[in-house]
Amino acid sequence: MTSWLEVAACRNCGHRQFPVPLACGRCGNAQFDYVPAKLGTLGETTRVRNSEQRIALVMLDAGPVVIAQLLQPLEPGTQVEVTRDDVIGAREIRR
Repeated sequence: MTSWLEVAACRNCGHRQFPVPLACGRCGNAQFDYVPAKLGTLGETTRVRNSEQRIALVMLDAGPVVIAQLLQPLEPGTQVEVTRDDVIGAREIRR
């Protein structure tokens, strides 16, 4: 099953984090709301050694930066859709 990522938004100060922390890194609050993180901008990419698999940094429009599996070659700066595959737990980038 594929779904969108969600980031934790602190109920006290609004700071957004991924993955969900035990407490907010900014104010220490432990209560969060969850915000969908569907879109982002592709940062640096690299190929995994001895593999055809590529990974990339994605700056989510919702705030945090995640490391994701790149499904096709794309240039840094490209707007991407980010999904989460619950079967293998990978974060995938789709154009």
